Amino acid sequence: MRDGEVGPMYVVSVSGPKMYELTEREWFDRGAENSQLYQVIHVDGNKLEYQAYLATGELYDAFDLIKQDGRSNRLVDRTPKTPRRRDDNTLDKPKKK
Repeated sequence: MRDGEVGPMYVVSVSGPKMYELTEREWFDRGAENSQLYQVIHVDGNKLEYQAYLATGELYDAFDLIKQDGRSNRLVDRTPKTPRRRDDNTLDKPKKK
């Protein structure tokens, strides 16, 4: 879901070292390959705060959902300006001889 759109917000995560290559989908806003993540979710009144961190502690994804009486929830995208993590930018590749 992007700012201004109405619909569900899906969040998917895994734990452990076994990881697979992502197949891009048009509904993905943020994804990570070769990355262990953990999530922190905080609810305070009408506001849900979501943060996903790399195992190193670096913030990777974040948003707020704010419930509004009589209207759709408001999405506040707080995604950091860091690149998406893909195999080609996270794995050390063997150097060609």
